[in-house]
Amino acid sequence: MVIAVAGCTPMAYQKAGVTPQQASVDEMDCRAMAAREAWPMWAWPRPYGRRRYPYSGDPFLNRMQEESSLSDFCMRARGYNLQPVPNPS
Repeated sequence: MVIAVAGCTPMAYQKAGVTPQQASVDEMDCRAMAAREAWPMWAWPRPYGRRRYPYSGDPFLNRMQEESSLSDFCMRARGYNLQPVPNPS
């Protein structure tokens, strides 16, 4: 039961001394950079006609996973941590 409830908990990147608006701007910036970085990995042929990573299923899903990983790395490099959003009650 605890696992099911934890899976529905809203999460957000937070950093001491940073407003939610600034965190949102930083997250959008990191997502844009991650999208630009991940696109060439899947869009352009590599030497010998192979892509950077071998095809293993849905390439769109793999690209989304790569973008998510790069975006998370960017936010953590900026000092943010992914934490549960406080309940406003």
